[in-house]
Amino acid sequence: MMIHNLQPKIFKRSLAYIIDYAVQFGYFFISFRLEDTFIGEKLAVLSIFLFWLLMLPVLEYLTGQSVGKKLVGLRVVSINSPRISFGQAFKRRILDPIELWGYGLVAIIAIKLTPNHQRLGDMWANTLVIGGEKVNCRKCFKSLYLEPDDVIKSEFICPHCDKKNIFN
Repeated sequence: MMIHNLQPKIFKRSLAYIIDYAVQFGYFFISFRLEDTFIGEKLAVLSIFLFWLLMLPVLEYLTGQSVGKKLVGLRVVSINSPRISFGQAFKRRILDPIELWGYGLVAIIAIKLTPNHQRLGDMWANTLVIGGEKVNCRKCFKSLYLEPDDVIKSEFICPHCDKKNIFN
């Protein structure tokens, strides 16, 4: 699968991470508040891991998007296809603790310096984050941002002139 005009999207990707991990920490906080009541310490830890697994790798595997990515208009795709496998989703997320070190500095540096704007987890899993690529309509020359589906299809309908654009 060929993706052209891929851009780093540092702000959108950072915002998606903040949303995803805010939900994770919210669940973490609630789980440990309930630990003394009926869940118990071991079940609380297990439920936190299962929540992480369902919310991040499983959701990205099923839809290509975490909650944060959905809200900011991004999607994870395989380098070779529009869908990612569960293994790819798990690989890209297992490196989050390393990449989030120093407020995400490791991830930001990797995204900025790699040709396809990939984090370490993306490079290991052979995945890309798409959506929000800035393009110009070839007919009316207006600037616009593409949705992930438009990037995958390599075409879009310009909302300004209603003309179909194909890029390759």
